[in-house]
Amino acid sequence: MKVKSSDLADAVMRELRNYSREATETMKETILDVSKETVKDLKQTSPKLTGDYAKRWKYDVAYETSTELRTVIHVTKPEYPLTHLLEKGHAKRNGGRTRPIVHIQPAEERAIDQVVKRMERKL
Repeated sequence: MKVKSSDLADAVMRELRNYSREATETMKETILDVSKETVKDLKQTSPKLTGDYAKRWKYDVAYETSTELRTVIHVTKPEYPLTHLLEKGHAKRNGGRTRPIVHIQPAEERAIDQVVKRMERKL
């Protein structure tokens, strides 16, 4: 594609807008894919006494604009208070503490790594 020197600034801006749009779409797709995979991961790695806690992992789009997307991964009612108690441990009724069952932090770290790796690979 030939561009006159007088049109160079417009051509550069057009290409930058195209790249920005492509990068934003890729970022949004990546975040949604990783969110889905993280929910699956948490359903598998969560403690399962009855299985209700593990089944209730979901993700929601918390905020979206033309250039941004934020998702929230959470446990739905009535199991949501268990996340902190299981992840950090808690005091027992007759003294002592329960051992923490760390399952959220590793999933979060894997999700962050996956988003970064996929974005680097795709762009």
